[in-house]
Amino acid sequence: MNLEGQNLESLRKMIKHLQKENQELKELLRKNNITFNEPKEEKTTESIDENTCIKDTYIYDKLVAYFLTLFQGRRDVYALRGSKGGYFPQCYNRWKDYCPKQNNQRGMSCQKCPYREWKALDREVGKNHLLGCKDNCTDVIGLYPLLEDDTCKLLVFDFDNHDENNSENNDWKDEIDAIRKICHENDIDVLIERSRSGNGAHAWILFKEFVPASLAREFGLLLIEKGGTIY
Repeated sequence: MNLEGQNLESLRKMIKHLQKENQELKELLRKNNITFNEPKEEKTTESIDENTCIKDTYIYDKLVAYFLTLFQGRRDVYALRGSKGGYFPQCYNRWKDYCPKQNNQRGMSCQKCPYREWKALDREVGKNHLLGCKDNCTDVIGLYPLLEDDTCKLLVFDFDNHDENNSENNDWKDEIDAIRKICHENDIDVLIERSRSGNGAHAWILFKEFVPASLAREFGLLLIEKGGTIY
């Protein structure tokens, strides 16, 4: 079974099933007077919410502030992941009667909407993102890294399997390893993470200060050229 390809909800169901099965087997052993080594349960006074994958006590305000400082983008607007995928900018008027999307007005983008009132990206939103309490991942942030003055503080490469006829194609692994090697050889710190689907990865490069977006793009293209066969 490919555990890396499972989502949070399926993994929780799997764990609950294994726990139930484990308990039934123990009861069967006890019923037949068969001894077995059972680890002692650690006593704890904390109340743990099974819907929280990370303990709330670990995600404190200072950590959230540091996270938002590392992954900087626009603070006046952010997106959240939809329950069926995709990311959508958060607007205070999204569900109001006068929202064009509520009235199925085609051709009206959120950027041009006269009723647009973006929600700001604050620490509470960042904390919800880090806690990841929702099984459908609708608390996951979509960041807008390009600032209004055409500068940015990070660069991210997205490698996926684009072969629709072969879901087992792992060329992206070679591609991400190439970027990792190039960065290592040039003393560039890079953060690698697996994609949510399990069939891809992201490579993040964080700058010490804001740089022109055009310069960041040229830098990214230079890394790709060094990789040779990345594309």
